[in-house]
Formats: sequence, structure tokens, C-alpha cells
Amino acid sequence: IPLYVHTPPKPEGVLDINSEKYILYLGRNDGNKRVELLLEAFLQLTDTDYSLYVTLNPDDITSALFKKVRDDRRIKWLGYVDEEQKEKLLQRADAVVFPTSWESFGYVAFEASQYAKPLLCSDLPVFRELLDSNGVIFFHNTIDSLTAALREFLLLSEEKKRAMGMANYRRLSNFTFEKAKQQYQALFERLQTT
Repeated sequence: IPLYVHTPPKPEGVLDINSEKYILYLGRNDGNKRVELLLEAFLQLTDTDYSLYVTLNPDDITSALFKKVRDDRRIKWLGYVDEEQKEKLLQRADAVVFPTSWESFGYVAFEASQYAKPLLCSDLPVFRELLDSNGVIFFHNTIDSLTAALREFLLLSEEKKRAMGMANYRRLSNFTFEKAKQQYQALFERLQTT
């Protein structure tokens, strides 16, 4: 992430992610991604020791917003991360946040589910259909709604966070290769009989 053909440079400096509690934004800054909404909402949380890790560079953000976020030490700009770094970030994250205005599938949510992570996602039909609502805090794409979702997550017990992550992990069993193969086979059989 991002989906480059060439290999972008690795971020300067390696963060010590063992000692921090953080919420992860894993993605790029495309037209449908609502990263600036996430940053504005995170700035509302003045009473938390959580950090926000974003796989973006500061120049991916408008200059007006960057002036607001540049001095907030809780926001960590990771830039491009390779697969190994991505796996480490997902393993150690407390949650993954996925603000977007549309998605065809939402692969990042499934990557986070492999690591049994709670999800905070934009309230889109595709997520309601594919994800387990017991593992997701849904929000509307407004600063107030996303801020409320972040606050809700921060107030959860560790037990509830683990339960959310396990709900997401279990949901992955609905999307195995074998199940997809069976569904396609049933579809083709129905088409042959009509």
C-alpha cells in the first residue's frame, strides 16, 4: 500500500511500535478515502494517549489541514510500508479505522480481520453485508460521527475489544476459496438448468 508498480522508498526511521497503543489507518489517499475526515476527528480527542498511525506522507494532506496536525505527536506518518511492515503494524494495532465514501470490497478490513482486530468503518452497505456487526463500530462520514466512534472504541474494555476482533476473525471463514468455489459451482449449475 499504495499499489505502486515500482518500489517506493521506505519511510525514514523505524517507529517503536511495541510501546504505543495505536489505531491504524492502512491505505492510500485516493478520492474515496476520507483520511482528512479521520485526521480532523482524531484531533478532537485531546484526552487520549492513543496514537494514530497512517500509511501516508504529510504531503498527501492539504496544507491547511497539515498545519493543524503537524505538531500533534500522536499522529505518526509512516509513508509507504512493505508487506513485512504492514503485518507488524496489523499485529500490534489496537484497531483499524477505514474511512471511505465507497468501496467495491474493502480488502483492508479483511486484512485486519486476519489479525483479529476491531474495526471502525464508514457505514456503507458493502461493509454491512460483508462484515460482522459485532466486530465493527460503524460511523457516518462526518467529523462528529467519526469522533464519537473513536471515543466509543477508546471506552471499550479490553475484553470487548478482543471479542470484536474474534468476531471479525471468525467472519473470514465465510470467504474461503472453498466456499467461493462452491458458490460459483452452484451458480453455474443453476444457469445450466435454465
